[in-house]
Order: sequence, then structure tokens, then C-alpha cells
Amino acid sequence: MQVLLHINKQVTPKVGKRSIQLGQGITDHLRAQLQLVNFIRKSARDKWQENDLVFPSEVGTPIGGDRITHEFPILAKMAGLPVIRLHDCRHTAASIMLSHGIPPIIVAGMLDHSLAICRPAYAHYIPGTQDEAARLMDEILTLVSIELRPVST
Repeated sequence: MQVLLHINKQVTPKVGKRSIQLGQGITDHLRAQLQLVNFIRKSARDKWQENDLVFPSEVGTPIGGDRITHEFPILAKMAGLPVIRLHDCRHTAASIMLSHGIPPIIVAGMLDHSLAICRPAYAHYIPGTQDEAARLMDEILTLVSIELRPVST
């Protein structure tokens, strides 16, 4: 079962409202995260400040961007993953989706990019795009067999 995630608000106003379809694996992880948030909420008791966040601090407030930026490479290393910036995850996701044939308009929408930003930035990840276009045009324009003969004067 796939779930549609509706993004209605965000701590920073950079991202607009949108919906993203999620696979079962991500859905399961988010449900586990919500259980963790409920546990943290109960543990914090009267210190908890409800902000309806998926990834809150220990007292329910937004986690500062500097903290996330600092901790992400540490967590990646602990997990045995390459150490990259958090923002590089967006680039990686776009690259993977485009290289697997996901249309740029879909990738742009999921990442809250305009197509004008997405296409030039990631066009080199779209496999065989020009090959497919050339094949299609060749197919369309060569429907009629033409035999060329020298012209007699």
C-alpha cells in the first residue's frame, strides 16, 4: 500500500505545499518515527511544547538547521554510509529518479523545484533522452520509403 504525504507547513518557508506519494518502506519508517515522538512527548511531560512536528527536539520544538547540518555527516558515518551534506540527499534522489526514467516534471514536483531548475541541473542523468528522441523522429519521418535516383538532364 502506498501513502500520499501532504506537506502543509514547514519550519522554514522555503518549501511550498505539495503532496508526495511514499512507498511502503518509507511509510513504515515514518510510523515508527511517530511512535518515537509519542514516547518523547510522554517523557518530556510538562516541558513538551506541541508543534505537531515529525522530527521535533526532545521538548517538541523545531530542531535547528545548524544541528541537523552538523549531525547528519556523523550519523551517516555511524551507519557506514558515505559522508555527504544533507542537501546532497536531494541531489542524489533526483539523480536516481531521473536515471531510472522518472519524468523530470515528477522529480521537480517531489523536490519542490521548478522544471526550469530541475531540467538543466539534472539533464545529464536522464538516460538515452536524445537517443530516444532521435529514434522517434527517425521513425516518424521515415514512414514512406524513398528511393533516390540520379536526375537525368
